[in-house]
Amino acid sequence: MCEPMGARGCAEWEVIPILARSEKHLHGERFMAGSCDDRIQRTMILALAIRHRMERPAMSMEGGATPMEQFATAVCLTYKAAGHGVKDQSKVLVTGNPVRSSVLKATREEGRDYLGIPQDATMLLVFGGSLGARHINTALVAMKDQLLAMDNVYVVHITGPKELDTVTEALSLTDEEKKRYFAMGYQDHMGETLAAADLVVSRAGASSLAEISARCIPSVLIPFPYATADHQTVNASEYVGRGAAVLIEDDKVEDPEFANKVFELLRNPEERAKMSEAAASFETQDAANKLGDVVELVGLERKNK
Repeated sequence: MCEPMGARGCAEWEVIPILARSEKHLHGERFMAGSCDDRIQRTMILALAIRHRMERPAMSMEGGATPMEQFATAVCLTYKAAGHGVKDQSKVLVTGNPVRSSVLKATREEGRDYLGIPQDATMLLVFGGSLGARHINTALVAMKDQLLAMDNVYVVHITGPKELDTVTEALSLTDEEKKRYFAMGYQDHMGETLAAADLVVSRAGASSLAEISARCIPSVLIPFPYATADHQTVNASEYVGRGAAVLIEDDKVEDPEFANKVFELLRNPEERAKMSEAAASFETQDAANKLGDVVELVGLERKNK
């Protein structure tokens, strides 16, 4: 399996030699290839189709709303609505989108201790993916004074590495404000950070949503407007439809509607509790086991043919 990791992951052209080396080491034994990245899937599955005329089992796992099915034996999805465009519905299986074990294992107490945030505080976590999101950063800077005026509210703001200096300068935090507003370019302990959060502001990529739902965190989602087929908006709509999130369009982030919604949710633990319960309905915590069952099933079916 070629497992992409955002901007640092493997590229399409790296897939073919990876597959070739795998086959060489396996000495002709059957194996299954799969990926959770659409670009990698297309290259890998097409290569297998040409090389073996699909004698190798192939499985497509799509965490978002643009599933690929042409050569796949099974199409595993985060939620049923994402499979509406799949022609052969018999291939569709709803497994949820697996997340890293570190996201599931961390506790709220561990997260609060790691970040230095009191256990009884209300924590807002803001991030825009691994590279950050300028619109979100700009909006949060404008909200700083009102956020810190709220009693016992702490902010963890992950700006993205390239945005940190600009955001830090714009925030112009005093030493006292830095005790409750933490701006950082990147966070490599996202398990603990998510576990500590009471409310998340984020883009609506599949991986981010899976981690948010795995922790059952209420969220305000701002889909990236230039995502392929606008799939982030489709992703976010599924969460909004279940009551787990609020959607704000990217061009409205700097309008009062966004800030007012964030303030409202920070002040309303009862509403956040309802959203948390709705987020649990995605059953992301068991997604890896479900996906593993499908892998075994597809492999056995191919073996028995």
